[in-house]
Amino acid sequence: MGSKAMAEDKWEEGTRQTWTGWDLDLTSRRVTISRRNLMKTLYGFFMVEEDEPIQVCEIERLASWASRYTQILRVLEPFTRALYDECVGMHNRLACKRLRSIGAKVAIWMWRGVLCLLHLNEETFARTFDSFRPRTADVLLEYDASLTGLGLRLVDLRTGKHIGSGGVRFPFAFGSNSRWQNTAEFIAVVVGCACLARAGYRGVGIKLMGDNMSSLQWGGRDHFSSRLCFKPTLLYIMLSVAMDFRVVETHHLEAALNWFCDGWSRGSSAGDMGVPAAEVLDLKEASIFSWLEACDPTTEIESKADFLDLWKNGKEGIKQLTKPKAPRKRKASDWMG
Repeated sequence: MGSKAMAEDKWEEGTRQTWTGWDLDLTSRRVTISRRNLMKTLYGFFMVEEDEPIQVCEIERLASWASRYTQILRVLEPFTRALYDECVGMHNRLACKRLRSIGAKVAIWMWRGVLCLLHLNEETFARTFDSFRPRTADVLLEYDASLTGLGLRLVDLRTGKHIGSGGVRFPFAFGSNSRWQNTAEFIAVVVGCACLARAGYRGVGIKLMGDNMSSLQWGGRDHFSSRLCFKPTLLYIMLSVAMDFRVVETHHLEAALNWFCDGWSRGSSAGDMGVPAAEVLDLKEASIFSWLEACDPTTEIESKADFLDLWKNGKEGIKQLTKPKAPRKRKASDWMG
């Protein structure tokens, strides 16, 4: 009884509480960074001039925040390593140094953008309670790539349905330089995820199957150790967040057993592969092919303008992937027995 019988502040926060720097919302069933910590971290990332000398202790602080908050923004884990690498061998924490890698600068740009998005759109970027549970594989993404093209096969493991398979030549040239092989393989993973998004899949666990260990580890562990795959990595992260895709299982195939996707990657036709026309993935469709073009790793990100262009292309590409498909025009033969 009385004016203080009900603590209105506690009632208001009854379904959303802050615990040791994390906000837990029982209504939306999501966990995110507390407002105080989010504002502090956002301020820290924006106060750093990435093109000017930075104190080592400041870089360490950014890396520490990044390491902690990848618990929520898991897809940003690849960029945490770049910040820590900048501090290797530096014993004077008060010394100033310029960032020597474009990866560290991209990490700062990515964290700035995604922290803003987390604040503005928790429904998409905050982590759900259910995501802490083990997720089973719903879709199989089998792939292979050569230095000239890639091949894919997608299967819905819940129903056993063959979603489709196909291949396409790269719209950029790797030449005969084998250092691009791992990147080419990972681009096949990115394009496979784009195909799943185009087919209407959302919030699924993905099983990767291929014969390249590096690309399997990049996709399965979110550790991207090569500078050569910056662009595919950024686009993969954007697509994973937007579509709620997560690689939950990887399976390594012997090269001899990966003949199906290998054939697609080297220009085989549907007839050669014994695949009905209705089950062939149209990888030259504008929404898929533009996504493949954006992955071009032969032109590197060298400035903030390059990064913003890639971000815009990724956002536009996601819109195209989620746009309803136009109904197929029926031919006269479709009406005949």
